[in-house]
Amino acid sequence: MEAYRLVILALPGFSQLTLSSFVDPLRLADSVSGRASFEWAIASLDGNPVECASGLSLSASTDFASTGQSLHAGKRPNMVIVCAGDRVEKQTSASLLRVLRLCGRHGVPIAALGTATWLLAESGMLDDTACTIHWDKRAALSETFSHVQVTDRLFVRNARLATCAGSSRPSTS
Repeated sequence: MEAYRLVILALPGFSQLTLSSFVDPLRLADSVSGRASFEWAIASLDGNPVECASGLSLSASTDFASTGQSLHAGKRPNMVIVCAGDRVEKQTSASLLRVLRLCGRHGVPIAALGTATWLLAESGMLDDTACTIHWDKRAALSETFSHVQVTDRLFVRNARLATCAGSSRPSTS
């Protein structure tokens, strides 16, 4: 049985907690099953290490452009995960938008963790689609992208896109 292949697009300032919460259950599943059911690669904008919000660096094995080239060559992952952080509004790049749109055209499912939903909205992939985002960006996303249906749920999934708020809203009581 072939491993489920993921490419994680990590943007500067990403939440290490969010990324670890996604990857560690996959690692544990492999450990418990005794086989490599999941494989993942980390991609950064330029292939260089990317720094998370807490200042730690994560090594990248590829870059966004190479991920797009792999899609063109028919070497598609089973899913692409986008992981961003607090300054997500300033992290859109032509290379990122290109790879997200290529995933859409090639039928590669995309998951946005935490604030990364913003990037899917900027790409136009969430027009007239329900989604969720980290609670701290929810109002701004709704105001900035009027064609996006923002909910306060922890997860929203459709056939090709999944969004995860990354954490629940703090208690107001």
